[in-house]
Amino acid sequence: MLLGCHLSWSTTVNVVGTDEQKGRVQKLIIENNYSVGGAVNPRDKELHISPEGDELVLNRFRTFDTGGVVSDLTILEGVYEGTENHIFTIVKTEPVRNPIRDNDEESTVRAVFSPSFHNFYLGIARAAPSTSALNTPHPTAEHGQWGGDDKETVTEESYIPERYGNFKAHLCAAEALANRAGGEIAAVYTTNGEKRDVSARTWGDVAKWVASVPVTQDSEGVCLPCLSFQVIT
Repeated sequence: MLLGCHLSWSTTVNVVGTDEQKGRVQKLIIENNYSVGGAVNPRDKELHISPEGDELVLNRFRTFDTGGVVSDLTILEGVYEGTENHIFTIVKTEPVRNPIRDNDEESTVRAVFSPSFHNFYLGIARAAPSTSALNTPHPTAEHGQWGGDDKETVTEESYIPERYGNFKAHLCAAEALANRAGGEIAAVYTTNGEKRDVSARTWGDVAKWVASVPVTQDSEGVCLPCLSFQVIT
């Protein structure tokens, strides 16, 4: 999950920065092996940005940051004083760590909007059936004792492969949807990344794919692991 957050935030400059800034920031990250987090949460009030000599000062608290507890750099975003212009900046994490309030509950709500988190939960869901299945092959004297169709192991009971097969089908559907959303994002990034000329229609179409992922991710990525372990009880 941390790697996914880092990869997402570390490419921010590629989207909003100039060509010179892209090279400079990526050089900084790679040469120092920095981890990057971000505190750009639309639920929080905008940071106020004001000039102070040759520097810019960002004021206001952030509810939480993503990956910031372990990051070396943090992406921040705010509105420049007296304008509606938004500015993104990358800063050392340590000076801004205190004014960022870690909030696990808010982070959980926020998670459904990030493709990185989608893949994280789907990864758990993928491992859950195989992990729970390790506990199912043990012989049991209970199964089949009333039906006259005794089985040597639990996995021979028809309902076991049926349930695991159902889990697999739903997981494959969730993964396919997540991959489709990722492909739509990648296509826009490839086509419009340099000029940043994404139309409102294109942006809306991609946003629909991304927003549809949590619909299946919530049920399959979170509930499926629980249901997998219920099979053996």
